[in-house]
This record gives sequence, C-alpha cells and structure tokens, in this order.
Amino acid sequence: MTSDWTIELVDQLLRHPELMVDDPVWQQRIQRYGGLAALQDQLRALPLKPHLRKLLELLLDDPQASGADYAQRLNVHRTTFHRHYSSLCKILLSAFTQARIQPLAPSPAPMAAAAPPLNLPKPASQLIGRSAELAQLSALIADPAIHLITMLGPGGVGKTRLALQLGWEQRQQQRVVWVELAPLTSAELVLPTIARSLGLTPAATTAELVTQIQAALAETPSLLILDNMEHVIAAATDIGHLLDAPATLTMLCTSRVQLGCAGECVVPVPSLSYALDAQHVSLADYQQLDAVALFLAHAQRTGVPLQRDHEQLALVQAICQQLDGLPLAIELAAAQVRQHTLAYILEQLEERFQLLQARQPINEPRHQTLWATIDWSYQLLDASAQQLFIRLGVFHGGWEERELQALCADWHPAETTLALRTLQDYQLVVRIASSSASRYGMLETIRAYCTTKLETTAEHPLLQQRHAQIYNALAQQETQHTSSSFTRLVREYDNLRAVLRWSHERAQPRHGVQLCGLLWRFWVYSLFSMEGWEWIERFRADVDSLDTELQAHYWHAYGCLAITHKQTYFSQGQQALKRSLALFEQLDERAAQANVLNTLGVSALFQEDTASAEIFYRRSLELYRGLEDSAAVARQLYNLGLMANLQQRLTEAEHYYLESLQLCEQEHNLTGLGDVYYGLGNLYIEKHEFAAARSYLTKTIELQQQNNHISTDPFLMITKLNILEQEYAQALQSLITATRLQLIRQEDRIRLYVLQLWKLLLEQLGESLLLSLVHGALARAYADNPQLLRSKLYPNPAVPERSTLDEPQQAEWERGFQLGVKQTIQVIFTAAQALQ
Repeated sequence: MTSDWTIELVDQLLRHPELMVDDPVWQQRIQRYGGLAALQDQLRALPLKPHLRKLLELLLDDPQASGADYAQRLNVHRTTFHRHYSSLCKILLSAFTQARIQPLAPSPAPMAAAAPPLNLPKPASQLIGRSAELAQLSALIADPAIHLITMLGPGGVGKTRLALQLGWEQRQQQRVVWVELAPLTSAELVLPTIARSLGLTPAATTAELVTQIQAALAETPSLLILDNMEHVIAAATDIGHLLDAPATLTMLCTSRVQLGCAGECVVPVPSLSYALDAQHVSLADYQQLDAVALFLAHAQRTGVPLQRDHEQLALVQAICQQLDGLPLAIELAAAQVRQHTLAYILEQLEERFQLLQARQPINEPRHQTLWATIDWSYQLLDASAQQLFIRLGVFHGGWEERELQALCADWHPAETTLALRTLQDYQLVVRIASSSASRYGMLETIRAYCTTKLETTAEHPLLQQRHAQIYNALAQQETQHTSSSFTRLVREYDNLRAVLRWSHERAQPRHGVQLCGLLWRFWVYSLFSMEGWEWIERFRADVDSLDTELQAHYWHAYGCLAITHKQTYFSQGQQALKRSLALFEQLDERAAQANVLNTLGVSALFQEDTASAEIFYRRSLELYRGLEDSAAVARQLYNLGLMANLQQRLTEAEHYYLESLQLCEQEHNLTGLGDVYYGLGNLYIEKHEFAAARSYLTKTIELQQQNNHISTDPFLMITKLNILEQEYAQALQSLITATRLQLIRQEDRIRLYVLQLWKLLLEQLGESLLLSLVHGALARAYADNPQLLRSKLYPNPAVPERSTLDEPQQAEWERGFQLGVKQTIQVIFTAAQALQ
C-alpha cells in the first residue's frame, strides 16, 4: 500500500509536531488520523523494542529537546542516540507505508458553515507559536460541558491575537461573533454592544437585553468572543446570565482579571518561549524559540534584512529575554531595527519605555507604547493596590511575603496581603514556583514600569533604606552557619546585588560594606566569585570612614576573596587578613580572631607553607577551645590532621583525625563527619590500609548523599585507591563519576588532579592515543605554570616528550597541548563512555 509519508515527514512529526498548526498540508495529513493525539496513540501502540519504546515516549512527551538532552536521559552516548533515532524513524515510516498506522474512516461532511461574520477582524500577520494554547482552547470549546472560557494574562502577552486566530479556525464549525470591549467606558454598555454585534437593536432593559441576545444565539451553535473584559468586569454577572439558556453557546473572554462567574474555565496565556537551557546553542536552537521567531518576522516587515548568524540570533534572543517574551514588546522592539542595530536595542532596554514606542498607528491607543499597555492595568486598580504596585519596584528578581511585609511596615499586614492579592488577580504579580510557599515576582517589563514610577515618589528614599536593611538582615541570617547551602542567597541575589549597587551609587557605603563582609563565603563558593571581587574593590575607599567592627569584617572578606580567586593579589589578601586580625584583637572579638587565623592558615597552605599554616591552625584551635565551640574545635583538629598527613607524620595525623571524629559524633556534626571521613580515607591510602580507606571514603559518599550534596573529592580518592588495588574497571567507573561532577561544577582547584588520575588509569588500560592526548594537555599545564612541577602538595609526574611518540600519538599529544587541561577533560569524558 502506498503512502505519502517520507522519512523527513516522520522526523518532523517526532521533533516538530507544532508545524501542523500553521501548515495546511500538515493539518490535512494529521486530521486524516483523527488529530495529533490520536496519531500519537497509534504510534505508542506499535510493537517496539524496549529501548526504542523508551525513546519514542521521550520524543512524544518532549519533542523539542536537544539530542544531547535525550542522550543524557537515556544514559547513552550521543552517537548511540542518533543511531537509535534513525532506526525508530525507519520503523515508523515502514508502519505508515504498510498501513499498520491507518487513517480514520471519512467522517460525515460537516454542516455548511455560515460566512465569516463581518465583525471578525482579519489577522494582520501569521500567528507565531501558541500551538499548545490553540490546542487546549479548541479542546475546551469542543467540550459540551464547558460554556465560559477566560483567557487570562498581562497586557501585551497576545491574548487578543490568540483569540482572533481561534475565531478564524472555529468559523468552519460554528458561528463566531467578535465583540471588542476596549472602547467602552462603562460596564452598562457591554450587553448593548453584544446585541449590536449580532445585528440587533438593543432592548431597553437589562433583562430584555439578556433575553434578546439569548434568543439570537440559540439559533445555531455559536462562539461569542468578548475581547478586553478587565475594565468592564462589573458586567460579569450580566454576561453569566447569557449562559443560562442557550446550550449551543460558548463564550470566550480575554481579560487581565478573572470574571468570577460560575463554571468559568480559566486558561492562562504565557509569554512566548525565549529561554535557552543548553550551554552550546545552535542556530536551530535559537530559531525554535517562538519569541525569536516573532522578532525576526516583524523585523523582516521593516525591510531591513537581518543576518541570521549565531551572533545576530544571540542578540535577538537576549532582547526577547529582556522583554520577558511579551509579544507586544517584541513587536515594538523589532520595529526599531529600521533605525538601530540589535546591539544598540539591547543596550537601551534599560530605557525601554522611551525606546519601545510604535512608529506606525496602532488601532488601540493603549497598545501604542509599552508604557500605555501597563498603565492601562494600573489605572484599573484601587488606591491601595496602586501604591503597593509602585512600591514593588524596589524589589529585583522577586520577593517573599515576609520581606514584603517588612517593606510595608507602615501598613497593617492584612492591607498588604489584600493589595497583593488584587495585583495577582490583575496578572501584574505572579506566584513563583519555588520551595518557598510565598514567593512572588513580576515580569521584568512590568517591574521596570513600577521602578520608573517609584523614582518619582517622595517615599522612594525610605523604601530603598528599608530594602537595604531587609536584605542585610537576610544575609546575616543565611551566613551565620558555615554549613549553609546558600540556596536562599542564590534566590535573592538580584535583591542583594541591588542593595550593593544602590549603596555605592548613592554614597551610603555602610550597607554595601556590611553586605560585603557577610557575602564573602557565598561569593567564594558560588558562580559569582569574580563579581564579588569587583564589589569588594568598589567599597575599598569607603571602609576607613566606618566603625571598627565593619572594617574588621570587610578586611577579612577582602582577604578571603583575594587569596582564593585573585592570585595576582595574594600578598594584598594576606595583608588584609592580618589587618582584620589586628582590628578584631582591638575589639577583643575572640571568635572572629579564631576565624581569621583559620583563613590565614588556608592562605599559608595555598603557598605550600605547611609550617606557617600549622601555627595559624594551632592558635585558632586554642581560641576555639577557650570558647567551647566544639564544631570549630573539630574543624581545627581536622586541619591539623591534614597538615600532619601532608608532612607524612601519619601517626600524629591519625590522632588529630580521630579526636575530631569523636567530637563530630558527639555533636552529630554531619558536615564535620564528612570532612573527617574523607581525611581518614586519604590517610589510610597513604598507610596502605586499603580496606579502612575504602570504608571511610564510602561513608563520606553515603553521608553526602543523605545531605544531597555530592562532592568530587571522595570519588577521586576512590579512583586512586582502585588503581592502587589494580581494580581498573571500578577505577574507570569512579573516575567517570568524578569527572562528570567536576565538569558540572567547573571546579578549577581539582581540574589538574582529575587529568593526572586519567593519566594513571589510561596507562594501565593501555589506551595509548587517549593517553597521548592527556600527556599533551599536562605538558601545556606545566609549560604555563612551571611551579606545578615543584609542588610539594600535589606532585606532578613528568610526561613524555612529543618527539618520543609515534606519528598517531604525536598528533594526539599536539591536540591535547592545543586544547589545554579544561577542554581535554571534556574530550576524555566523552571518549571514556565507550570504555565502560
């Protein structure tokens, strides 16, 4: 049996099913099978091998993921994924051509539809995206139990355009009546306007109008579309009465607020897709984003051609992201390409309300500028909601309800909560999905509107002060424990950054300096370390004018960042730490002194000065013993054990570790236990007591798994142990795990050690070409930093010269030298999957 399916069409069905929405050929092809869902059900019913069935389910559930993502979910190499995908496409094509997947029998011809009503506007351009929303709305309209549907979303999100598309698609099944409510000035005008749209002369009373409209709509199945309900929401009760009689009526409303009628089915209309998750983005990845496609389509209408290369598409995606994927904002931005470059448009989005003004007449004045669109919603609010809306402009990236209540301390809590709920109702504030039960946020475009209005108010300086106090207090709370995971600081980092910026720009350094003193550990252990260094440098000139305690904490933070992430400023970092220590001694702050001494020990260790490091750790331990801080005592005992271990005083190291272990067990100190288990595992490897080493390293991993924080180090030590015990298969497995973790976390400190372990393992596995690649990368590391070859803490074995290798090995050695350590690890990790 012949078929019009090809391998290319099968590929589109699996990876781009949304094309059926806009392509008439696709629509006809899919409808012959009863629609997309029915066709996918037939695909699922095919007899397939387990690995192909799993692949098919992934494709049907998430058709637009990347090949790398599918490979990761299936736990196979990317090449294997593509091989399986090719096999699946061939099997599905065979099923189509052999009629194992069959079209449905032709259905009776539909009743001839009435001509499109004159009041249904014709779309000015093709609808881009929205396939999921169209499918959902079409299904709801077809449901005989649903008669009132409200499309809900903020201004500019594209509700009207979506409703218009739906109207044109539904006109073949039923009569479609379009009613534009935006021009109305009173809710009392809604029913008369509906009557006129039906060609009726409006009756005199509300009851008569309802009866009149019901009678007109009862004649034939009808879809009544009411566009822009939010400002005439008082008419919702009258509209609800229209649904009391004609069972053939479905009503579709677009609004920024729910109607609140019985039986109302709410469909949120989201922004267009603009976010990219992949680290390596292809041109196809950009073009699959609906927001980018919309920008390109509207830019093309200006007559100015855009080069669709990686650089230009990256700028378009960044613009769409700054505009929250709002179609109106994107269309206005795209119109600017006639006058400006993409880079300029992106740069100027801080002044988006001046930039994004329509150059061409738009039907509705409220859509002529982005400002007017949001202002339309603002004018619908009551006085309390308006004031709160403006106050929210002080937040960045969202807020939690407790922070909002603190900001509005001059209001009764119930008043704040009520106003917040009103803003949610009008789609100006959204609940943000997080572990917190009460986190909220706004689209950045809406937040920019609030900020602009806030800056003109008399209470702006007061609110900025409150905001700074709130987030300094939050940072104080979240950094008081060294075991903090910093989850909340990451979530609130936009607010913390805003406090730093305001403090620096408004010459109020106290808040900024205090925040620097609190955030240093967060900066050191997060992806914001370089930014942290920049902030702490900005406040350096202001520190001496502040009180001694703030100075002491600042210089400690400065020293920590300098020695950890700025090797160029290592000596300045040590000076800062000593200055901090002197200030804390002047204040007689013994806990702070002990903390700084610990950091000085770390800095000495970085310089491989184990003797000085041990002195600092002993002084710190003495202070902590006097303070009876058992957790800190355990930490310093661990540090002293590490010093003894590095200097091969193994019996002394074991004594320190075991004393630390006893304290951690007594206090149920899980963080300390993890460190000590790891230290003991490392120690027993040095003592060649391999069974004990494996036991402690296994305990380390188990404890980390319980705390949902798996680190790379124990897997590296287990790899070393496996190599020593000649368990090379287990070594390969543990080293692949360690490498995966290192790549995910981008841990610079252990990158070289990871590659050294690959060298040791590949030597044993006899993988000469991969080994030559590693040798080249190590040679590059030693050439860039000769000090590595003289390191006492991390001995670096020499690598063979390129000239001593055969020709294929020389080529790989040269490739490793050019790639360097970081990229070579990525190559080795990919290649190692095939060795398992």
